[in-house]
Amino acid sequence: ILDLENVSSFYSTVDAEDKGKFLALGPRCVFYLADDPERRFSSNMMALLPLVITLDATDSESPVYSALDDPWLWQLAKSYVSSADVQVHITVSLLLNSVVALEPFAISLHESLSSLHPVWKILYPFLRYKCSEGTMLRQAFFGESGILEGLFPLGDEGCSELLKEAVEGWSLEDMGL
Repeated sequence: ILDLENVSSFYSTVDAEDKGKFLALGPRCVFYLADDPERRFSSNMMALLPLVITLDATDSESPVYSALDDPWLWQLAKSYVSSADVQVHITVSLLLNSVVALEPFAISLHESLSSLHPVWKILYPFLRYKCSEGTMLRQAFFGESGILEGLFPLGDEGCSELLKEAVEGWSLEDMGL
């Protein structure tokens, strides 16, 4: 089950005057792991297929779409789920978990260990440009002409709120540390 209900909590209404913002609902999708050789992407992978999709997980009256519906509606529902999933993936998984969470480790490694230390030699190639990468990503993502503002329905403010919500629930145990 893919539940992106937290996406809907940032924009619940559409302002007709603001043409840069769109309605962002939190979709919910139920998947099936198919072992059908015709649907496999490669010979050793199984396909993850959507069974049903509802576009607003907070509304019990929201319609439920499936492959039995009109093909255009079904494709539109799958595209909507994909868009919401990409927003969460880019902001939380990429920016927060891969960049922002590792910056303190990179700084402390650089300040605490000698360049001759074996841990330094192992981790240095991975953490070498982590701080500059984080700076470039924040400059590219946030701001007036940023990626988040131009491409994502949540926009800059909504993605910032999504990051704040993810940080509040974040712990070292979640990262396997």
